[in-house]
Amino acid sequence: DLRQTEWTRSTLAHVDSKDYDVFLLPGDLSYADTHQKLWDSFGRLVEQYANQRPWMATEGNHEIEFFPWIRRHTFKAYNACWLMPYKESGSTSNLYYSFRHCQFTYRDVGTRIYDKKPNPCGPVYITIGDGGNPEGLAL
Repeated sequence: DLRQTEWTRSTLAHVDSKDYDVFLLPGDLSYADTHQKLWDSFGRLVEQYANQRPWMATEGNHEIEFFPWIRRHTFKAYNACWLMPYKESGSTSNLYYSFRHCQFTYRDVGTRIYDKKPNPCGPVYITIGDGGNPEGLAL
C-alpha cells in the first residue's frame, strides 16, 4: 500500500537510492477510491521515480472504481495510467500479466480462478524463493 503521504515520499526516496532493475508495486497504489484528483496527484508524486526504471504494478481494491449507475467498467483509471505487458504475456486484460526479468518470472493474477473462470473459492498459490526458477531449486 503505497498511498500518498510523507512516508510515501520517504519510502520512494529510499528505494530510489538503491540499485534495482524493476520495482514491483503490488496493488493499492494511489488510494484514490473513486476520487480522480488523487490519481493525478499520485502520478505527480511518483513520476520522478517511475520514469527512471520500470514499475510493474498490480491493481488492488482501492483501484476498483465501480460505478454501476454510470458505467459497468471497473479499474478505468488504473488501466489508463498503468499499462502493463498483458498482450505480450498472452493475456486479454491489463489486470493479468506475466513477465520475465533475468531468472525471475512474475505472474499477476488478481482474481481467484477455477476451471478457467473467476471463482471466489478458487485456489491461491504463493511461491517464495526459487519455486519460479526454471533451472530448479537452489540446493
